[in-house]
Amino acid sequence: MVVNRIVINMHLIPAFPIVMLITGKLEISRGAGNGPLMRSDIVSCDPDVMSGTPVFAGTRVPVQTFLDYIEGGDSIDVFLDGFPSVKREQVIAFLEEAAKRMLSTAA
Repeated sequence: MVVNRIVINMHLIPAFPIVMLITGKLEISRGAGNGPLMRSDIVSCDPDVMSGTPVFAGTRVPVQTFLDYIEGGDSIDVFLDGFPSVKREQVIAFLEEAAKRMLSTAA
């Protein structure tokens, strides 16, 4: 049920700032209030891969694409069928990290 809470919160705020807040492996500040960046085995940001767009690590699949699928009502399975290079464990870890960060900022 936490996943549903994340999706609702993402509808309230444009997804791109949320992705930038909770993703990436670049060791740079993304603005005030940002905590540690997400583990690099889940999501990475590399200027040489998709021009630095946050992607699932080891792939060229933007995290925004996953968010678009979920926002559109598709399941994780539908997303994974379309992007077999992304591992289920990455998606689950991304959602767990997103939930943790969203809940910590709400507290």
